[in-house]
Amino acid sequence: MAGLKFAELSGDVKSSIISFIKRPTDLKSLCLVSAEIRDIAIRQLYRKVEIDIGGSGDSQLSAFLGRDNPGLSHIRILEINLDRGPASVSPSRSPSPQRGIRGHPPDRRGSFDRVRVVERPNRDAYRQAQFTMRLLLDFLPAHILEDFRWNTWEPLSHETFILLCKKQQRLKRLEMNPLDTALMPILEKRPEILSRLDQVKSLQLCFVNRDSLSICQKVVELNPDIEKLEIILGFDDDDHEALDTLHDSSAGPGLITSTVFSHMLPFDKCKPLKPKEVRLQDLDLRYAADTYLKVIDFRGVENLVVRGCSGADALFAELIKPDHRPATLRKLRVVHREDEQHYAMEAIENFLRMTSGLKGLCIDMTHAKALPKINCITRHSSTLLALIVQVSDRQGDMNYDLEDMEKLCTDCSKLRQLSLAFPPTSVVEDAVSPEFGSFLTSSIKLPHLVTLNIIRWPTFRPTQDHPHHSPRGHNPVQLPKGVYKALVQRMAQFFFKRSLALAEENHTQSKLIAIAFGSDGVNKWMPGRIDYDMSPGRGRHGWNLQQMVFARGQQIDPFGRTSLLAVKIKLPLLKFAEPDSEILDYRVQEDARHNQIIILPPPPPPAFHGQYP
Repeated sequence: MAGLKFAELSGDVKSSIISFIKRPTDLKSLCLVSAEIRDIAIRQLYRKVEIDIGGSGDSQLSAFLGRDNPGLSHIRILEINLDRGPASVSPSRSPSPQRGIRGHPPDRRGSFDRVRVVERPNRDAYRQAQFTMRLLLDFLPAHILEDFRWNTWEPLSHETFILLCKKQQRLKRLEMNPLDTALMPILEKRPEILSRLDQVKSLQLCFVNRDSLSICQKVVELNPDIEKLEIILGFDDDDHEALDTLHDSSAGPGLITSTVFSHMLPFDKCKPLKPKEVRLQDLDLRYAADTYLKVIDFRGVENLVVRGCSGADALFAELIKPDHRPATLRKLRVVHREDEQHYAMEAIENFLRMTSGLKGLCIDMTHAKALPKINCITRHSSTLLALIVQVSDRQGDMNYDLEDMEKLCTDCSKLRQLSLAFPPTSVVEDAVSPEFGSFLTSSIKLPHLVTLNIIRWPTFRPTQDHPHHSPRGHNPVQLPKGVYKALVQRMAQFFFKRSLALAEENHTQSKLIAIAFGSDGVNKWMPGRIDYDMSPGRGRHGWNLQQMVFARGQQIDPFGRTSLLAVKIKLPLLKFAEPDSEILDYRVQEDARHNQIIILPPPPPPAFHGQYP
């Protein structure tokens, strides 16, 4: 019996097949096939729209907002970014566009930790962006948006926010962004503004002043059945009186909990919120047992993020207890700066021993005393798919010994994404160091590994047994930045070939398609520094590098012969090769530019001889 052709399939089956296509350019091509395919593909093509406003491109929005555009009614997620022009600093996308984020103590590189340096936009561009935003909301069909994101690091106009609440009443995700004017006096006269947002299931609460605390309280009271709760502190440093009473203490709840959850007082008798995802950022959790653990039921949490919170050890110590222990936790992400007592790492290890079934684990700590014990991680070996361990002391990133690395890769055989610090190696030598080679062999033997992130950058300095080694005090090897990048690309290409060679020896197929160097996690906004001799205090001899991501591709010469090529790509494009490669970025990259890259299986590699080609 002959198989069915695509044209003979039902509309539901065609829609299910097309839903697996992620690349916007492919969806655009599908829309040109026929009217039937266009009606199916256009829903996914326009589901998420990202627009840069405030620049010269605003004049082109008239065609986008025209009535003859059939995709307008299919927009569900609208993300707004501020166009800063080619000559200004263009910041990366952020999941929390709050203003006034407070700085943290110096990080491992002696710079700022999780402080984002962004050039403030031109005031004329900002006013133009506000006007353009009003036009967008006016011309968009009513009640179609499920998510609205204002990623400009500038306050949103309160009039625009009121218009959003009026025209888009089906929002399922709401970001409480900073506003340019206090909104509570308006809400007291017009309480119906927020009453329309009763279908919200995901809340991101960003506190920048007292007014934002009161607004967030109204939203939380209106939506008691939320599934995702994010609490982010970005309070204005000028309000010194509020800063002194902001967090909980032994005397009672602080300004945050006593205001945002005031309708739930007393906390001992309240009905707690039951979200499946919780994110706590820049809070003081030392007394969370009397506040957050009573207003939030952590037993049903599936995704937990604790980032930059002092007193995190107290939170995990309470979560170990049966009354609060998450029974269905699947993802855990901890970003923390350890204190002198080093209690947080011990609390996290105990928490990992008392839980099971994690699919994603991220431990990112600075000023730590030691790495998390490997048996705490391998306890979740039967389910663990993604692992990030980025731990550093005051000297730099720390790596496991070879025995622990082999145990990790042997027990956690289901890993698809791995991000670790490897032992030092040099780009100026013919082969990697023996310790680095052993780590590489152990990791690429993972049968399901798709993404590998090597946190520690390769050095310029030869190893001690290299004939050209320069002792301390002599001039080290110095390379131009472009040459260093080319050598790192050669190293990534060698790793791909080594992975394919091992897979051929074991009569399997290598799934490794992405290799990254450097960290893009807690220090994402402050790029890693590469020193020529990698010695402390020699920063003036080096330069900064952003994380470098390479995808496995192939090149074709003029004679039609193909060979393997490590293709350097930007992070948003990686989703076309591996949509779940979130170990390279702490925010899942759902957006993508309209660029294309070819990811094809290369031909079988030559035999491995322990040296770079």
